[in-house]
Amino acid sequence: MSKEYFEEDLKYCAELPSPNNLPRELAKVIIEYLRSLNTTSMRTFLQNQEISKVAVNDQGKSKEFNSSLESPKDVKDFKGLNKSKYQLEINDGIINRNIATISNELQTIQEVKSEVDVRSLPLPDKIKYITENMWDLIPKRLGISQSEFKEARIENKAAMIMKLLNEFFEFVRVRPENPQFESVTYVADDNILWDPMKEVLEPVVGVLISLGLARRTLLNELEVAITSTGNIIPHYMVDPWDYLKLREYVLDLNELRLLSTTNYYFRYNKLDVRITQQELDEIKSGSYDIEKNIVYKLWHNRFNDQNFEFFIDSVGTWLAPIRFKHIGYLIGPTNVGKSSLLAALTNPIGSIVARVSPRSLASDYPFSLTGLIGKQINVYSEKIIPTMKNITALNNIAGEEDFIEVHRKHREAIVIRSLKSMMFAMAGLPIILEYSGEDLKAFAERLSIIMCKYPEEGFEIRRGVVSEVPKEEAFKFLLWCRHQLEERKWEIRRLSTDEILERLLKSSNTAIRFIEESGYVEKDPTGSAKALELYEVYKKWCMENKLIPMSRDDFYSTLGSMFMDYKREGSKWFKGIRIKYSAFDQKLY
Repeated sequence: MSKEYFEEDLKYCAELPSPNNLPRELAKVIIEYLRSLNTTSMRTFLQNQEISKVAVNDQGKSKEFNSSLESPKDVKDFKGLNKSKYQLEINDGIINRNIATISNELQTIQEVKSEVDVRSLPLPDKIKYITENMWDLIPKRLGISQSEFKEARIENKAAMIMKLLNEFFEFVRVRPENPQFESVTYVADDNILWDPMKEVLEPVVGVLISLGLARRTLLNELEVAITSTGNIIPHYMVDPWDYLKLREYVLDLNELRLLSTTNYYFRYNKLDVRITQQELDEIKSGSYDIEKNIVYKLWHNRFNDQNFEFFIDSVGTWLAPIRFKHIGYLIGPTNVGKSSLLAALTNPIGSIVARVSPRSLASDYPFSLTGLIGKQINVYSEKIIPTMKNITALNNIAGEEDFIEVHRKHREAIVIRSLKSMMFAMAGLPIILEYSGEDLKAFAERLSIIMCKYPEEGFEIRRGVVSEVPKEEAFKFLLWCRHQLEERKWEIRRLSTDEILERLLKSSNTAIRFIEESGYVEKDPTGSAKALELYEVYKKWCMENKLIPMSRDDFYSTLGSMFMDYKREGSKWFKGIRIKYSAFDQKLY
């Protein structure tokens, strides 16, 4: 017998008048519960509850209806009952229902429904229910009084609380790729993995302490207990590159297809964005008009044609189903809109975006990488031109190594996969402190330099422009970029590696940049300048541009490769360059 037939019959029952409206309310509760069950579970539930009622047909004969009805004919006969005569028979006492029994059935089903509802609640609401009802849950679910629980040994309390938590939560252990590391335990909620200590154990123990039923030492016992509970899942079932957890669906990034569910787990919250299959099909077919997209309208004129192609491909890696080992540098003048553009594009996918600066990624601080946990890409806007001290670390995070170790404060270290892609916005190329070697070459091979500019006309600085971009529009722009990259067989358009190396080395040697860009000096075949004075002007320029100056010896070495040096009055001088004192308010000496 189908679930639909049961629902139709129970809805009919709910419309029948009855003493105290008990059958009506009972039917409403059952109907709601039935919707949460599959057909087999629903039939078993009704049979176990022995739900039945006696009614009267049009000929005045009694007929019993219960969960054993199997045919549409039985259902039709029951639906043919005369409702007014049913009421008369109740009043005449022909139908005698035990009101107390019905009340007990109603209470039992409501309790079952309540527990089912709690298990289906989102994690925050589930925790709220448990903490607000803990006093009653102890005798009801654990079978002991509150005083008995209070007097129990701490290890017994931990065992009882774990029994309670296992009824409402799914705990899983992620097995690391490296067997040298221990499995990490999470609490799973709709395939989302959460920190069980922060999200579950601390709130539960907190309410037990407030009720005077436990002490904080129980938290330590529970922390140990959860490490040995739950199903073990392999590391490759967590945070897959090719699936995204959206608000209502799972997005398959291989096929650009919406799925109702998946077996994968995610260490980030659902992306707060909606898209339809029809919109995805438009992007896949090439019929989506990108020029009508608000992201395109607002920022397309900040690039020339070549650099816009570079930008499309670099951003296209964000939602690609594979890891690209890619780093993008978005370079442009102040207030051109670099940071706003990246903020608008990361808004719909914020749950998978880390925001860690390049200096932190390459630093020696042991906990600098904790912001990468559960993330797939890293996007950051620099206010100053950074100095890159550790290119090897950046290479590893961007995919040179498949997995990286992340240390956490007061917690065990965990292993995460290296990132799919990274992008940094800054006013100029960073200063690197390595001028040769395989690490520098590997860095240049994964780097894309994207230049943006002020529009030729009609440009104005707009505050709050990010709020003008709906999440769905930004998300479609990202998916369009991803599809464009797929159409080119996942080949990223960018400058050649030699061109990128040349630009990096030129920008990294601040002495060369000082000579070519500062305006404080100029090349002059007949001119000369004192070396120490040149160095003081150079340090002034570095301070103005928030750059770290080279040492005096390195500065002299760079200038010596460009100009002839000689001794004059016991001091070093350079020939072929002069200081433009007119650029200063006053002479340095």
